[in-house]
Amino acid sequence: MPLLAIPRSGRPRPAASASKTERRLAITSGTGVALMVVGVGIFVSGPRGLGMVLFLGVGAAVALDVLVAVQATRRVVVAGHAHPCDVVVGDRFAVEVDVRGRSLPVLLDLPGGPASKLVVHPPATGSLDGHADRRGVTRQILLPVRSTGLCGLISCTRTHRVALPRPLETGPRPVPPGTPFPELGGGWGEGAVAAAADGELVRGLRDYLPGDRFRQVHWRATAHTGALVVKETEEPQAPVLHLVLDMGEGGETGEAAAGRSAWYAGEALRRGYQVTLTTVEDGHPLTDATPSMLQVNRRLARTGPGTPPHPKGVARGVRVLVVSAEGDSWP
Repeated sequence: MPLLAIPRSGRPRPAASASKTERRLAITSGTGVALMVVGVGIFVSGPRGLGMVLFLGVGAAVALDVLVAVQATRRVVVAGHAHPCDVVVGDRFAVEVDVRGRSLPVLLDLPGGPASKLVVHPPATGSLDGHADRRGVTRQILLPVRSTGLCGLISCTRTHRVALPRPLETGPRPVPPGTPFPELGGGWGEGAVAAAADGELVRGLRDYLPGDRFRQVHWRATAHTGALVVKETEEPQAPVLHLVLDMGEGGETGEAAAGRSAWYAGEALRRGYQVTLTTVEDGHPLTDATPSMLQVNRRLARTGPGTPPHPKGVARGVRVLVVSAEGDSWP
């Protein structure tokens, strides 16, 4: 049973009740099976009195284990939340749980290692270690709660569907492409985070006004007119990377394209460029500005398979990059 239940759609769904469970009884070890077999064997072929006593003893132990295991998990209610809520594939995160129910020990057991197992005596709180193993939006976690009774012969497991108050959004891990990232605009060299101060664009000249900065004075025009003249300037706009993610039918190649998109967006933001992202979300194309890697990560976590339309016309200073399962192109 998977650790995380990840819906394909990015739309919110009604939260499942934390008390909704699926129950399963099981024999916990070979010791329990051996005792039962020995008890039946002695009852059938051994001395009548001893066989009966042993048979009844094993039966009573099994019945007691069933009763305790079922009662220990019967009225357990689990609530929880994930922290942090924004991760990338391969990250670890914590699941903080609040367990209510009978004051009998239960084991919360998630796949992933020792840190994913927790024994509590309700009511209690604790933390489990989770692993983000795939991209997507997680709105509920499947959490098995188990009790093995007093003798350890029979276990009862109830799997709780724990709704997260805030979804866990898992974006793709950035994957560098095979080609270098091009420079998108003059004066914006690799690694630059802002336009140079002397890269201002002069829009025109006007008379000096009190409060104008001394470095704005246009000395040649001032010498020609005999009066102070200053420059009206504007800083150049940062280049814009319009990134289009085409995941096609999804699968491994689609996920690889999402990883490259995360890298391209992160590199563009690192250089000080603006980033606009076009994806398919909930079956519909969506285009929006993503000024931070947090927003990029959330958008890519919600992205589904499909081919969004490519922009037909772009403004000056905008470069389009199409990332798809077949490859990357700069049309």
